[in-house]
Amino acid sequence: HKQGLNLTLEKLSADFRFEKAVDALGCGIEIDEVKLGMRGLFRKGYGHKGNILIMWHADGRAFSVLLKNVEAGEVTHDTHEGIEEYSYERDRVYDLKFEYPCTSR
Repeated sequence: HKQGLNLTLEKLSADFRFEKAVDALGCGIEIDEVKLGMRGLFRKGYGHKGNILIMWHADGRAFSVLLKNVEAGEVTHDTHEGIEEYSYERDRVYDLKFEYPCTSR
């Protein structure tokens, strides 16, 4: 059971580092989803600010898409489901700076 506990702690740690990095941007982004790899390491994250959807890769690079026909109040954590990944464009404004790396390289 020790291995399961370690994986759980790694997952919590990866989630926390991601949330902390998003909060450090200081622009009121709501986190919608965090995807972790098999070992519990941060793989991809999704969030939104108003009607801007944001996607982050494991290295903290951000991509965004502006939903022109959607009001800010209509965006929810499920909104990303209908958007193809190729619709997102590179957006350095939302790049994350991790205090500790979320991936092991």
